[in-house]
Amino acid sequence: MSQPKLPAHEMPGGRLVRHQDRIWLKAWRDSKDYVNHYLVAARASPDLTLVYIDPETELEPVGEALRLDQTKPRPLGEDMQPGDALVLESGRRFIKVLDIKKDGQRHLAYVDIETGEIRPRQERGQAAVFSGWSLIDA
Repeated sequence: MSQPKLPAHEMPGGRLVRHQDRIWLKAWRDSKDYVNHYLVAARASPDLTLVYIDPETELEPVGEALRLDQTKPRPLGEDMQPGDALVLESGRRFIKVLDIKKDGQRHLAYVDIETGEIRPRQERGQAAVFSGWSLIDA
């Protein structure tokens, strides 16, 4: 049985949601006066990109406690790419994504899998890097 849909602004970050018959991770980022809402695909793909959504977009909750599944480590010596997942020594888990601005500039961002918060650079220190992965409900 599916759960009732909620507008994006009411859906907590770090949740698996269904939108347009696909499964996504709900993400968010504070701006000066409001919160921006995004979706990130729940499985690895090259050049994974943040997808901006209107705060009123209805999302169907699918799962709350997420874990990485079907992980495939990035080969040693290869640089991390957008679409990779990383697990820091602290245990925090992020997805590296492209953040394409309105003017077309391509930036990198990191989505915290647990909270859905979009953050700047998170590659400091040692990290396990996965080029293949999917997010599933734990």
